[in-house]
Amino acid sequence: GVTETITSPEMVTGSITKTKGPLTVNVLRGGSEIKNISVTPVTKAESTESFIGIAMDSIGTVRLSVPEAIFQGAIRTGTYAWLTLKGFFNLIHDAILGRADLASLSGPVGIYFLVSDAAALGFSYLIGFTAIISVSLAVINILTLPALDGGRLFILLVESIRRKPLADSTVAKINAIGFFVLIGLMLLVSYHDLLKYF
Repeated sequence: GVTETITSPEMVTGSITKTKGPLTVNVLRGGSEIKNISVTPVTKAESTESFIGIAMDSIGTVRLSVPEAIFQGAIRTGTYAWLTLKGFFNLIHDAILGRADLASLSGPVGIYFLVSDAAALGFSYLIGFTAIISVSLAVINILTLPALDGGRLFILLVESIRRKPLADSTVAKINAIGFFVLIGLMLLVSYHDLLKYF
């Protein structure tokens, strides 16, 4: 076999693509255990590159001045908020068409493992991932879903248009239905997380 020293993600892609037949990958686990894995690259019909089921990229920390950091933070916050909103409505759309993929969602169990992965990369990555989760939760919370703040705001809007409050029993029923739907969805997503990680 041929041993090659890889120094960039591009070299990984090139090395995999030009390999014919199985190749051996040395994986370092837990900082001490080295595991040798034999994999055979596959080529997709629409691509000239081969794949082994992993993706690599160069990572680093960008240092910005305070004003630039605030500006970039605002841009990223808007981007993550939009992506969360878009993902949520795409999920609803796919659910209506019967092709929603719950395996792509993460609940409390999945978030635990994702946070662990982010923490392993370093404190700055953990803070960044925490920010993404916070923005996502803020966006979901403000949507007009019963039992969430957005649902409460919607009820207040309806009451202001009607110029009289809804009956307490009606509001309680709406919130109860929303609460049970959210809990059911969380349990379903957590079940998929357990299948994924265990």
